[in-house]
Amino acid sequence: MNDTTLPRAELTPDFSVVIPSRNRPSLVRAAVESVLRQTHRSREIIVVNDGSDPQHSSVYEALQTLGQGEIRLIELQRTINGHGPSYAINRGVEAAQGRFVCFLDDDDSWTDEQHLARIASAVAGRPSVDLYFCCQAAFKGEQLVTDELWLNGLKRQLDSARTARPGGEYAVGVADLLRCPTFAHLNTMVVRKPLYAEAGGMDESIRYECEWDLYFRLIEHAQDILYFPGTVARHNVPDPTQRTNASTVVPDLHKLLLRIRVMDKALLLSDSAPIRGRAGEVKSTSLKHIATMLAGAGKWQQSLRYASEALIPGFNAKWFAYWCYLAARATFSRNQR
Repeated sequence: MNDTTLPRAELTPDFSVVIPSRNRPSLVRAAVESVLRQTHRSREIIVVNDGSDPQHSSVYEALQTLGQGEIRLIELQRTINGHGPSYAINRGVEAAQGRFVCFLDDDDSWTDEQHLARIASAVAGRPSVDLYFCCQAAFKGEQLVTDELWLNGLKRQLDSARTARPGGEYAVGVADLLRCPTFAHLNTMVVRKPLYAEAGGMDESIRYECEWDLYFRLIEHAQDILYFPGTVARHNVPDPTQRTNASTVVPDLHKLLLRIRVMDKALLLSDSAPIRGRAGEVKSTSLKHIATMLAGAGKWQQSLRYASEALIPGFNAKWFAYWCYLAARATFSRNQR
């Protein structure tokens, strides 16, 4: 691993922004430029090039000239499929010198130039604040996705009597966060660096749903958590016809299996009953999706197996009726052999 470091005037910046990237030189430049537009200057940017193809080397190296000594490039050894986002992010955090670490996907961007300044103000003199979450807008091409993704709908679910702090952020806990459908996207997550280490960082054996796994462990170990309901980033939903990131290279059934693995890990290792409860719910839903997809493909025996596993934690009359239907179809198909 080659870490090319330009001199910086400040040895301990407030923020280290880690941007993992592979074979997307033009996109990552736009991501880096969005960080450079932040008004808060106590920062460093760490781009982790996960073994991009050699023809892109000069473009990645040129990124270091964009900032005034605040951009570092970490070059990982080239492998056929790359080391994966978890590995790349961990290498970036290991090199980080900031008090807090932030993350940005190489095909996304920060859209609020006050993002880091707002966080710096919110955590000033508050050493117990370990996590800061906010929201982002998702786009498919230029079409805004209106679904409440990640933590975007959390403010609506907070107690109306809860008062925002002067900067607009709210103090939230695990129970609040688990009301949201999934997890905080990395683009909207800021972590005090010691907490990242305490939680174990990214699980390098997980290439998909690695963010959900990290999120569970961070909120379980954090002292104080702040949530800002404003939109600070743009997320470009991956085009499923492309195969350039972790979301698009994994087929749908495989994604569900990987999600179940993350939930099993939380069920086994988390000391938080609410987190275990949520992991059980997500696992049951994932099992039901698999059963439904297999049934749609006429794989009745396999569908029944997954439907049976989902029946215990996710029992309801509707699913039991569907399970009976699958059992009948599986029996019929077996008798036809």
